Amino acid sequence: MNRSGKITAMICVIALCVLTASCGGGGKSVLLTTSAEVTTLRNVEDVPATELTEPAGQTAETVQTDAVTEQPVTPVVPAGSSAFPSEDFRPTLWSKNKAIKTYAEAVNAVKEQKAGFTVSRHTEIGDVSAANDLVDLATNIVNLVAQSIAKAGDGVKTVARNSDGVRSEFPLAGRDVGYDVTDESVIEDAVCEKSANYYRITLTLAPTVNSSAGDGALGGVADPVERQGAYDVISNYVVIIDKNQFKLDVNYSGCSVTAYIDRDTGRLARLEHRLNMGLDFDLNVNLVAFTTSFVKATGTASSSLDFYDFIW
Repeated sequence: MNRSGKITAMICVIALCVLTASCGGGGKSVLLTTSAEVTTLRNVEDVPATELTEPAGQTAETVQTDAVTEQPVTPVVPAGSSAFPSEDFRPTLWSKNKAIKTYAEAVNAVKEQKAGFTVSRHTEIGDVSAANDLVDLATNIVNLVAQSIAKAGDGVKTVARNSDGVRSEFPLAGRDVGYDVTDESVIEDAVCEKSANYYRITLTLAPTVNSSAGDGALGGVADPVERQGAYDVISNYVVIIDKNQFKLDVNYSGCSVTAYIDRDTGRLARLEHRLNMGLDFDLNVNLVAFTTSFVKATGTASSSLDFYDFIW
């Protein structure tokens, strides 16, 4: 055999050895194709199980390992909806003072910039008790008092940007500010949580009795029942004989306000007011056929106000 023949025979022997080694030990070889289209030959025992999953439309000998990265979707406040989008909120290390300051800046900006919004109002009446079998009358009175906060009842209303309704409808109603608390003992706690897009600040209010607008306490963060306003709506329903005998105590407990604030702009995205009230009232009224009756009753009511779809 000449020299070139010997070299050719040697190459054939080496190639045969390589192929035999790749199939040694009874193992099965698989062909893996990566995203870079680089082909390799490996023993099946050395391939992780996750790489051996058979995709639809491919043979068991070929596995595609291309990875698909999904782009995150940023949730938005749904137009015309009272529900805030689902977000994963987590606690922050903010102090109470920082949470209150951020809340105050956001709600005050609504008044300063006269932002438009949609407001949804809802009231619920709880247990009512009254003497002299006047429960129905007392229930109607409790409902009227509760709705004095909700400005003549439940419903949804849209307030245009730069309109007078911004001042009258957005708390603090009838004032140029949205937060005016001077006695911060009314705020039991102020907590801030954050998601990818929003801060959620919740102010928990301390129990109080007969708060009024501008009192620097509950009336500096929410719109309380005004005694004169309550008297007016009740007197439109029944004839109150002696105003001096009219008594109304409003006990607030379990009340809170929650603000959702855009992390990028600092603007308010949603505001929720939750006021729970215990009502205790006495009044002497004129009923049908010129009869009079002294109504002494107690009841509970809750008022929910949601502000959303802000237009800046």
